[in-house]
Amino acid sequence: MTVWQRPEVTRKVLQSLAIQGTDHKYHVLCVGSKEDPKLRWLSEDIKHYGYDLRLHKNQPLAEKFDATVSYSKEFDFDFWIQLGSDDVVSPNFLDAYVPYAEQGMDMWGWEDIYFWTLDKRLLHFPGYNPRARTESVGAGRMFSRSALERCEWCLWPGTRRRGLDRVQTNRLAEKGLGDWVNKGEGRNYAPMPPDVYIVDCKNSISMSPINRFKGDPMTELEVPASLVGLLP
Repeated sequence: MTVWQRPEVTRKVLQSLAIQGTDHKYHVLCVGSKEDPKLRWLSEDIKHYGYDLRLHKNQPLAEKFDATVSYSKEFDFDFWIQLGSDDVVSPNFLDAYVPYAEQGMDMWGWEDIYFWTLDKRLLHFPGYNPRARTESVGAGRMFSRSALERCEWCLWPGTRRRGLDRVQTNRLAEKGLGDWVNKGEGRNYAPMPPDVYIVDCKNSISMSPINRFKGDPMTELEVPASLVGLLP
């Protein structure tokens, strides 16, 4: 995950990843920036959980995102999942990927996502415009190691600062991995199971405000027991 300011949010993300109830081995890689004055507040938390921290300049953002991929080459893994430093996850988050990993899928994503607002409301976003829905949301996309190798360890080419989900989708198509909708073969994404959560926690410096997510209306929900104490 890329890290930039918001230590009070990222601490909750790190905590949520530390309590995953899975029997599968996993590791967390964080990429921060020297120019972030708040990174020192997080470095001890990252070290406390046994995670790894690497450094890369913050802009252009596409390059920093790609640093999370290129640094991953140092580790032995079968599948790689992208998360932001504001994405709190439920304790069963990782196990939700096991069926798709066992099928040997090169990529998998989720159609929907949840938001935690500045005024402490939990909202469910069901997905991008259903009439033109061709890709998953960016948070929680999973890739096999072989898929990253085919992409030459580069998922976000160029120097873009916005629209990075689409940049990545175009990269996958360019490298022959298809789109999130494979013609005649179904989709590479689905709605999250009802008890699994990725919660994008918004604040005043969030890169993508909620009103940029265009699709079906959002629904306000009660905070489930699995997320109590994890939301900032």
